[in-house]
Amino acid sequence: MALKNVFRVIVDYGKSLAEMKKAGSFDLIELDISVPHFPIIGSGTAVLDIELITYAFKYMSFYDMLQDLEGRGLRSVILQELLAFGATNPDLQRKYPICCLGSIWESRHTGHRYVPYLNNYGCLGKSERSLLLHDLDLFPPFGNDSRFAAVRKQDFVD
Repeated sequence: MALKNVFRVIVDYGKSLAEMKKAGSFDLIELDISVPHFPIIGSGTAVLDIELITYAFKYMSFYDMLQDLEGRGLRSVILQELLAFGATNPDLQRKYPICCLGSIWESRHTGHRYVPYLNNYGCLGKSERSLLLHDLDLFPPFGNDSRFAAVRKQDFVD
């Protein structure tokens, strides 16, 4: 029996970031999503069941969300897992933004913290797929339609 909002994904942690971004066939990719800001971690291949969590119409800080995931026995996905999710489920990000709280970059220039997320944007009537960065220091931090990709805490290959 398939669970609602749970999606099976195969993650190859041995791929380079460039290979993972190419596999996602994104129309737009934020330039700061790069190895210096988001180092590749892990090795091998894993089959993960990624769950999409929503906190719609409920203000939760970044730390509140991490604590909630912890209480559910979940952890946020890391960038490699988000990219595998986007490549496997390309149309979901056209419905709502899908955030990755497990990979954070702090900009030396702004002092702000950023996390990768999958989204869409409209251009000349088309719905394009994007891989962008979200500023954790905004208020409120996320929109009501956002989803947060998470997996069981024991699911990680190193």
